[in-house]
Amino acid sequence: MPHVPKTWQVLGCLCTAAALAGAPLAQASEQTRRSVAFLTGPSQGDAADIARSYLEQGAPAKSLAGGDHARLEVQNRSVTQHNGTTHLRFVQKVHGLEVANAPLSVNVSARGEVINQGGRLLAVAESSVPAPQPALGAREAVLAAAERLGLETSGPLVETKSAVRSATRTEFFGGAISTSRIPASLKYFATDAGALRLVWDLVIETPDHQHLWNVFVDAANGEILDRHDWVARETYQVYAFPKESPSDGPRT
Repeated sequence: MPHVPKTWQVLGCLCTAAALAGAPLAQASEQTRRSVAFLTGPSQGDAADIARSYLEQGAPAKSLAGGDHARLEVQNRSVTQHNGTTHLRFVQKVHGLEVANAPLSVNVSARGEVINQGGRLLAVAESSVPAPQPALGAREAVLAAAERLGLETSGPLVETKSAVRSATRTEFFGGAISTSRIPASLKYFATDAGALRLVWDLVIETPDHQHLWNVFVDAANGEILDRHDWVARETYQVYAFPKESPSDGPRT
């Protein structure tokens, strides 16, 4: 297998060559930077605006009729201090609701170049998506999720006093269902077929502490469209004290 030099080795060679030739180090660094294939050239303006413009220009044609596409909202933004790269995470919104499983990430250099992108704009026109009118409320969605997860549903399900109550967001005391409070948010969920389904996004910590479920419940019929367990399980063996190594005895 041929030897592939590491990035630091390449930079080291360039710096040495530049010094021997009497060229400024900055010139060698600029040549190295330009050899990296960024998605766009330099641009002036705020990094978020540059990223948003790039994403919308590359969006699927059928989602861009008259700007009729998912709206992009910056969810998180940070900057790497040593090189000025801005790291952006967008959420896509349709009718003001987040599409739960369609995040976008974009990195923009200090010179306004789009370095790379993760995710893509939804190939769906907002006008083709019905306005959010859930057949099930948040309470019904929690009970439906609990039943499908095999959890006890007896007892009242009470909204917390601190809950930011609205038609699209609330919070419940866990009761017999969850050891933690249960947040509920109305969102859209992108299916594999490209359709958007209205869902309740719930987080349920089971009473036995074995699962922390993030569940997406169809707001039309109570079916679970997707779920993720945030509890990770791993097992391992150790050399119990006072053993210090395999030479001292078997593993426990």
